[in-house]
Amino acid sequence: MMLLLFALCFITITASRHCTLTDDAIHARIGNTFAARFRSFGGLTVSKAAFEEHVRKDTGMTALCAACYGNAYICGWDDCKSDCWNTGAECDACLIRYHCTQDVVACTGWSK
Repeated sequence: MMLLLFALCFITITASRHCTLTDDAIHARIGNTFAARFRSFGGLTVSKAAFEEHVRKDTGMTALCAACYGNAYICGWDDCKSDCWNTGAECDACLIRYHCTQDVVACTGWSK
């Protein structure tokens, strides 16, 4: 029974992830938080599609994994515009406060 419960939990967790093992390796190599990536991939100066394209081109991540960043980008655009026109701690705090960073973590399955 315990093994069945573990298997169901594992399937549920892995089914919600959008990143491959290759994406995991890229993330492990480049590290960084979504807040830092938000700015380095164009921040508020691009569209969601352009933001995802930056992620794919700059990192080599798959389209589905880059979409995790794109969804969080919308969060940053909607909730943190005023804080993220400037780089730094105010933007980072806003992205965390409105769960934009946590959205990336939930979608990718990465811890940070």
